[in-house]
This record gives sequence, C-alpha cells and structure tokens, in this order.
Amino acid sequence: MKSPYGLDILDDCTTCPVREQHLFCNLSPSAVQRLNDITSPAVYPRGATLFTEGQRGRGVFVLCSGKAKLFTASRTGKTIITKISEHGDVLGLNATVSNRPYEVTAEMVEPGQANFIVADALLLFLHDHGEVALRVAQELSRNYYEEISEMIGTTRETVSRLFSEFKVKQFIQSTGSNLVIVNRSALEGMVQA
Repeated sequence: MKSPYGLDILDDCTTCPVREQHLFCNLSPSAVQRLNDITSPAVYPRGATLFTEGQRGRGVFVLCSGKAKLFTASRTGKTIITKISEHGDVLGLNATVSNRPYEVTAEMVEPGQANFIVADALLLFLHDHGEVALRVAQELSRNYYEEISEMIGTTRETVSRLFSEFKVKQFIQSTGSNLVIVNRSALEGMVQA
C-alpha cells in the first residue's frame, strides 16, 4: 500500500524487503513474527517529531524508511545534531531500556516510516528472545563508547584502549554495562599529573 507521501508502507516485518545487518534485521522466524506482533507502523512527514529530549522513554522507533535527525540543545540554546539515522536504526533505545528520559530529540528530515514498540512490549520481547537481547546489549555498548569518545573529543578506539589499560592497572572493573571505579585516587592522580 502507498502512503500519501508515495512511500510503500511495510505492514509486516516478516515480508520486509530490507533484510540487512541492523539491530532488528535477520532474526529467527519466531523473533521476527513476535517483532511484527508488537510493532505499530506509521508514516511520518518531513519535520515530524518522534520524541523530544527530556520526555520519558516510552518506547523505541524502528526506522523502516526515510531519515531522522537526532539533536540536542546546548546550554547556550544552539541545536547540536548528534546523528542522522537511516533505515534499520532503532531510535530511543537507551532511554527505553534504562527507563530514563530521551537524551535527544528525533525529527524526520524526510518522509518515512517508523514502527513504534512500546517499552513494556520491547522489554518482554528482549526477555523472551536472547538473541535480540544480546544484539541490544552490543548496540548499547557501542553507543556508550561512542558517546564517551565524542564527549572528550577522541576516537572510540582510544577510549577502548584506555579502558583496557585501566582494567590492567586495576583502576576500574567492568561487568556487562556496569563500570566500577576501584581506585579513585589513582585515577585522580593521573589527571593531576
């Protein structure tokens, strides 16, 4: 079926023609069927806001077509674009999984389809399908390292190398997505040196 924007509406995840290597692509048949059951497809015009920075994370949007910009406001009120998302990207994942407010605003920069998955359904989906939960954990981990590197103006590889060095020196410990500072005085000593 065509939308008012001339887009093909994808009503069924099991027949999606875009089966690339994205977070919710190439899943087992049972996982794809379950994903199909919990998504609400919608087509959005250019300029439509999917969610707003500071809004409670109520779910994720799987971008099926079109592009969306993710942006935040600086302390001085300037808009900072953090990413241009394309088909296959899952928007609002960090906020939804951690039950926190969205950290950015997501706005469509061209007409497209975004399938919404409410938070409770997503969490149950992750609980029931370990393969998807593992992919989500990997995605959140990648986002975590990229955000740290952007904040300090370096690359993800440099941050990974420093974390490895800190673990060897027993300054920090990490288990899953938890990071614990074991030797705070040693870390502070590095900064003061």
